[in-house]
Amino acid sequence: MTSHAPTWENGDEADIAVKGAIAYIQKNGEAHAKRLLEALEAIQPSVIKLRSLAAKGQMFKFNGYTKSQNAIVMLTWHFDRMEAFAAVIGSPTWNWAHPEVLKHLKDMMAIEPDEIRKSVQENNVTLLEFSSETYKRIYS
Repeated sequence: MTSHAPTWENGDEADIAVKGAIAYIQKNGEAHAKRLLEALEAIQPSVIKLRSLAAKGQMFKFNGYTKSQNAIVMLTWHFDRMEAFAAVIGSPTWNWAHPEVLKHLKDMMAIEPDEIRKSVQENNVTLLEFSSETYKRIYS
């Protein structure tokens, strides 16, 4: 197997971080991507259900639905981001010197786990509040 690690002109911190990410991917990426994809597979039915509910909500025109729909978009977007992340780290033989490949890698490196956690928590609360209010309106 040939290494596709790029040669670097300058030694700034960004280049060091990229080199470290490539080394991680080449050493552990496939195994960690497999574990991540298994975890994502477990929640995929929920993502499908959320997308279905978003479509149904548009049809029923619930009061305050836009906020809920935005929450669903954000939650499912995070799922899609994690799938893309798994694809990048699970591909140790990509040509890391190619500009588009490097751009994908840098995009994945920019993902902040704390930002995802916070967003998922906030959007879950939004959905729970919407669901609770809607059920109260319908069944009260």
